[in-house]
Amino acid sequence: MIIIQKIFHFDFSQVLELLEIIQFRSPDTTVKHSEILSHTKIGRMADDILANPTTNEKGGVYYYSERDDRLIDLNSFRDALWQKCNFDNPQLSSFGSEVELNEVKNTVQQLLRWAYKHNKNLEEQAAQLHMLAGWSQVVEISASRRLSSMENRSEILFQLLDASLNASSSPDCSLKMALMLTRVSITCMAKLRDERFISSSALNSDTVTCLDVIMTKRLSNGACHSILYKIMMAILRNDTSEALRRRQYTLLLSYFQYCQHVLDPDVPTTVLQSLLVDEEENGDLDLEKIDHDQAELARANLSIIRKEAQSVLDLVIKDATQASESGKIMALFVLDALICIDHEKFFLSQLQSRGFLRSCLMSISNVSYQDSMHSIDPLQRLCALEAQLALLLRISHKYGKSGAQILFSMGAFEHISSCMTQNMQVKVKNKIVREVVDFVKGHQLLFDQVLRQDIADADELAMEQMNIVVGILSKVWPYEEGAEYGFVQGLFGLMHTLFSRDSTFLSSAQSVSNNSTDYSAPAGQQQPTLSLLGFLLNSVTTALENAAEEKSLLLNKIQDINELPRQEVDEIIKMCVSEDQAASSDNIQKRRYIAMVEMCRVAGNRDRLITLLLLLAENLLNVFLIHFQNSQTGEDLDSFCSKLLPILERLELLREDKVGHNLKVFQRLATSIKELAIQKLAV
Repeated sequence: MIIIQKIFHFDFSQVLELLEIIQFRSPDTTVKHSEILSHTKIGRMADDILANPTTNEKGGVYYYSERDDRLIDLNSFRDALWQKCNFDNPQLSSFGSEVELNEVKNTVQQLLRWAYKHNKNLEEQAAQLHMLAGWSQVVEISASRRLSSMENRSEILFQLLDASLNASSSPDCSLKMALMLTRVSITCMAKLRDERFISSSALNSDTVTCLDVIMTKRLSNGACHSILYKIMMAILRNDTSEALRRRQYTLLLSYFQYCQHVLDPDVPTTVLQSLLVDEEENGDLDLEKIDHDQAELARANLSIIRKEAQSVLDLVIKDATQASESGKIMALFVLDALICIDHEKFFLSQLQSRGFLRSCLMSISNVSYQDSMHSIDPLQRLCALEAQLALLLRISHKYGKSGAQILFSMGAFEHISSCMTQNMQVKVKNKIVREVVDFVKGHQLLFDQVLRQDIADADELAMEQMNIVVGILSKVWPYEEGAEYGFVQGLFGLMHTLFSRDSTFLSSAQSVSNNSTDYSAPAGQQQPTLSLLGFLLNSVTTALENAAEEKSLLLNKIQDINELPRQEVDEIIKMCVSEDQAASSDNIQKRRYIAMVEMCRVAGNRDRLITLLLLLAENLLNVFLIHFQNSQTGEDLDSFCSKLLPILERLELLREDKVGHNLKVFQRLATSIKELAIQKLAV
């Protein structure tokens, strides 16, 4: 513990010098005795003695040092050799020639000298590994717990990361040493990511500003490029293993996360601009410069990876197809990350030309849930399947039409459908699930009666019954292929009623909940009507109003974050962040920062929702406009117009400062339809 407290209190360069002392080419302990002896009779005897299970255990020709290193007991080895020689040639000591006896003695002496050297090499290698293990553990603990009180933390972590990467990619580094050094690199990279939560302008203050969120500390682009290049070199080292590459993939993914902007792409520019008015007026912030710097880092990252792309892809694709399930998952995550930074469609062409995409689709179609049930860990296989599907989605999203066309040409839909068909048709073998399904079938009328209840008039007991029925059906009914019971349609009808219960403008919507519904009729046969579109516009308008109000409240809370008491900050964090991402012991400055970041993310989500809702509402308004222009007046149309007018008036009242979008064209369209509706009513 004293070492942990003091290691960073002396000159930091001594920590790196200690690593240089430890880093040397360790002697090879796998070398056997000389080639000359290996072809002699005694040489083969020595091999038999050292490999014999009866002499291999403690008390035989081996013993264990205080450090628990297994060494050759020279006396026992010598006695075993002479015993073996006398057994094979009983006359050697009494009647054998002096020349032959001297030859055996010399051979035994050579074997003993080899055994002595082997012990020394093994002790030297073990001492090196033990020293490195101690160094790495002390450094990791110190970096995690002792750096908070030091200045230039990022620089210290960078130097540790740089040194450990240099050492792990060195030809003098053994596989065991590389595993320990990579673990140190992962810790340093994780702490560098943590450092981005500490703003230099607020180290000595409880306050945090929106500027702190944007101007998060990050290493220079040059330092980041150096890290990425050395990670590539470490991955491409000759002496490697799947376990080592899994750690190296983890390090690479952590690096990519570090390079991302803390708010990009979750928070739109419109949200940032509304938060940063004061900072921009003071000249403290240049969003264009930040964006340019971020784009330059991304381009350089891609350029560095492209230089080693062929060799790296050989390893990653091999792991993604041939490694263990956990190895496949990590390799697929790496491919996903590479595609994320690919702005030139380079990796798309590489994956296609190497046949990986087709191989991935074949693997998906051949997944068998029954096979997974008999494996050691079926969850790992399912996680690998999820990673494969996520990779295909990433390709479609990142490369747009070209990526989707490539997957479509390879029969992606057919392969995915085959996977779903195979796994959905698996017979339910779980006795409990089977009994529940049989119970549901035997009480169809009871379940049907509960599903048909009107939510608007349901009391506490009825709501509890609905919750139980919906919970049971949602968990076990997917195992049942039969559609004749109408439960799926019943759930759909219940859902439709639930979402329409707040609507008072549409008689047809009320009829959905009040009238008897034929749940056995396919839901897909219900055709949209003008009234249903009006009901949808009402729901969209309500959602727009709610999203705009929530976004406005969030932005106000963000601006007043330093005025909020810790209890309210904790409530925000509890609502937005999982428990493993924020510790209750964090100081108020960091918790305010986390709360601000998470509220920015939620505000960004609301902003994107507003964008979608505006597009949907605009399309609905265009439908109404065309309908009004081409239709004659009538009692049904008059009734619809009278119910549509309040919705249009609500759309006209939307404020740009709350919505965060230009509404001139949108509201002009709503006003035009309102005027047409009034004209229809006046006729």
